[in-house]
Amino acid sequence: MRKLQLFQPVGLWLVVGAAALWGTIGVATQGIYHSDHTTPLFINLTRMLIAAPVLVVACWRIMGARMFQIQPRHGLILFLNGTFLAISQAAYFAAIQAIGITIATLLTICIAPLLVTALAVLLRLEPLTGRNLAALSFGIIGSVLLVGFHPQESAAYNLPLGVVYSLVATV
Repeated sequence: MRKLQLFQPVGLWLVVGAAALWGTIGVATQGIYHSDHTTPLFINLTRMLIAAPVLVVACWRIMGARMFQIQPRHGLILFLNGTFLAISQAAYFAAIQAIGITIATLLTICIAPLLVTALAVLLRLEPLTGRNLAALSFGIIGSVLLVGFHPQESAAYNLPLGVVYSLVATV
């Protein structure tokens, strides 16, 4: 049996690599849209076909055969998590196509904490306090000010559709 260490350098480099890849996916997607006519679903599928084998090999090297020892209730959670992540990524890629990388990324990043706060209040996990209401209000105002009311200089962008895709990507 392997002893669990508090600091695992291999895990650190996996997280650093994942963060670098995650941070560059929007720019890479924008570059693909400028160089070729493709759809967000095809980009999402291609990304999954490349990433899944790499992740399986990395997981096998770290966990061995234990990676297949999944409790039944965890299997459903993993399936739902993967499904929602695929929908989120496809919506993010569609938002990039509709409104460009800048606005899509800003909206997706800015709306996520607002959505978490709103859901926490709606699900009664937190009370609706003046502080929460102020945070939600200022967050929405700040998001609108960051994004603005006019899409980027190209007339090919569709701001309302892109905002909807960004909202779906946030979930």
